[in-house]
Amino acid sequence: MPKRPDYGIDAPGVLIILLSIGVPVMIAAGIFLLEGVLMFIYVKWGKFRHRDRMLAQVPWTGGERVLDVGTGRGLLLIGAAKRLTTGNAAERTRANIQMEDVGGKDGSFDVVLSNLCIHNIPKQPGCGMAVISDYKLTKKYAALLAGEEFAIEWRGPFWRDTFPPLKMFVARKPS
Repeated sequence: MPKRPDYGIDAPGVLIILLSIGVPVMIAAGIFLLEGVLMFIYVKWGKFRHRDRMLAQVPWTGGERVLDVGTGRGLLLIGAAKRLTTGNAAERTRANIQMEDVGGKDGSFDVVLSNLCIHNIPKQPGCGMAVISDYKLTKKYAALLAGEEFAIEWRGPFWRDTFPPLKMFVARKPS
């Protein structure tokens, strides 16, 4: 077999720099791409399953006064309103509320719902029952509510259909 000539590697220092930067960038890009796909799946489909999972924790009677902390576009609020005999209203969700055909209700609250926002609120919610779902600080909020003698029941974490993976707890005020 004829021997091939060895012409060496041109600019080995440049090659090392390019590879040492390029490989981690490709790995990071792959991670960001995967996280983007997981988040897309959650925001288009998973959040509905998670909303229903959260709302299933409440023993609905139909007359609850509900506060959706950080309502966004009204996913939890409207899901809860559909379980009530009288509706709920929130200024930021008016268009969705009209499309979903739910009305308004004022006063205090029997249920507090929160998904992916409670970590931004410095004070704990006060109510008869709270269903809290978030990806961080849930242990801290559960401990705060437990310190106020709320009974804490953990759910999750939910790895398959939420992104980021969410933890959820139900806090019930003692009778």
